[in-house]
Amino acid sequence: MAADKQSAAICGIRVHQRLISRSAAGGCGLRGGGTGFMLRAMMKAAHRVLGKRVGLLLVVGGLLCAPAARAAEKLDHSYTQTARKFGFFLNQKTILPKDITGQPLGTDRLEPELDRFFKVLDRLTTSFVKASRLNTVVVVDNLKVDGKGAAGVACGKLIVLQSGFSGHTVYHEIFHVVDEGPLAKSWVRLNPKDFVYKGSVYVPAKLSGRKKSQVEKNEATGDMSLHFVSDYAQSNEKEDRAETFAAMVCEGPKFLQRCERSEVMQKKMEYLKNLTSKQALLGRDYWEKYFNLSPATEAAGQKK
Repeated sequence: MAADKQSAAICGIRVHQRLISRSAAGGCGLRGGGTGFMLRAMMKAAHRVLGKRVGLLLVVGGLLCAPAARAAEKLDHSYTQTARKFGFFLNQKTILPKDITGQPLGTDRLEPELDRFFKVLDRLTTSFVKASRLNTVVVVDNLKVDGKGAAGVACGKLIVLQSGFSGHTVYHEIFHVVDEGPLAKSWVRLNPKDFVYKGSVYVPAKLSGRKKSQVEKNEATGDMSLHFVSDYAQSNEKEDRAETFAAMVCEGPKFLQRCERSEVMQKKMEYLKNLTSKQALLGRDYWEKYFNLSPATEAAGQKK
């Protein structure tokens, strides 16, 4: 992702766009793209209970030029009940930024996607979802931003997911929602001295001749691979953080093996553990339990 708040993140990569209107998605400019309906009675009831406080709004159903008949399909009531557990409600109103396109899912295909989405969220805890202030999630087929295919997109407090999404993608994108602040030099300093972020197909890096040469050298030798969870993590620092966080959640105790091979990875893990603790998202105890660490074991790891 770029640091700019007026941007959409494709798998975390933010695409600059003019803010067209303010909406529930964290102030990001969005356009309604097609049919869909609001569960008005439910929304009014939620508004009376919650007042002006907005929880997570899960947007499902008609996007772009969806057939009108599809807008009439209703989800099983159990999905509304599950959503409330995480502090949000369901709505089939379409809200998408202009640069993001996708094809709607019928209810028969959407419900299994929501089943998996809720299961993925369970691993992060309800407190994390609420504290992230994520308010809108959309699941579509053929997800594209500016014509480029993507597994997931984050724009302000909005996430759009390609159907069949993985848990890694959800954790990656929701961390982008949390990680909205400016670039962090403290994170960059954790990397090896000769490392240079190389950019990606979504947001090419503006590199000097010297830095381009360094990127080419690093790619040729593969010296940096141990210090990053994926090649995509080497795109820019925000992608690096999102990818590292997603790997920590997905891999659990196995992630510690990366730290044994790389002091850089150990430092990045500690950085993210501290970050999520300070923001009251997961808390320090979460990681100790998740990685099966005792305080003594963790302290020993920090001395590496």
